[in-house]
Amino acid sequence: MKNGEIIFNGRSSLDLGLFLEDYPSIPSINEEYETEKVLSMDGELHYGLGTYPDREITLDFDLVSDNLELAYRQVEKWLSDIEDDRLFINSDKCFRVKKIIRGEFEKENYNTVSFPITFLCYPYRYDAENTTINIKVEMDESGLYPSSKLYKIVNYGDFDIKPIIKINGSGYVEVQVINNSGTKLIIEDMPSAELLINSELESFNYRATKISGEYPVFVPGVNYIRLNFNNINGSMGRDGYAS
Repeated sequence: MKNGEIIFNGRSSLDLGLFLEDYPSIPSINEEYETEKVLSMDGELHYGLGTYPDREITLDFDLVSDNLELAYRQVEKWLSDIEDDRLFINSDKCFRVKKIIRGEFEKENYNTVSFPITFLCYPYRYDAENTTINIKVEMDESGLYPSSKLYKIVNYGDFDIKPIIKINGSGYVEVQVINNSGTKLIIEDMPSAELLINSELESFNYRATKISGEYPVFVPGVNYIRLNFNNINGSMGRDGYAS
């Protein structure tokens, strides 16, 4: 990336005449928790909730143009018509933006104004591209689908991944993740179509499908997944993106 540049919504800020004044310190995040005061005990008990707050990243820009009104309208469009929510700041990793707040601008001279932009982001950093893991299970020599085979999935990040899972098949499906979270998801009466399971949103795309259990989570490090079914193949996209 070039000096003074960010990339958002698939476009460089420099293409808009927008120059970052200084690269900011990215705020760190800490696990959210609750406290409880216990009688006859010094201090408080702290309970980790397993969740993390959003990141709020404020960037100060100079907008340079001989036609500031037109240039600012283009910046507004760039920040409003969002087709790609990835935000790159001096890194090949990205943040995913949830909301944008534009600050008041100050005119520096006839062709330059300065103003802050605050990006409210999900807590985590993400790889620039989706990671897709394809699992295709075929019949064995006896004409049966193996139900005991484990498939290894490694989460190289520092936080849990709530994946999007695509399954092609029909009938009964059981998705079991083996790690310290030990999740199991059971799908009954699956239609003969692609089923999309979003662990981040805890949703799926067929309301008539019966689903019970817990949505899969991949913890940092080694995970194993086992599929029990009568007819299935599938793929998983990590980091909350479909693939």
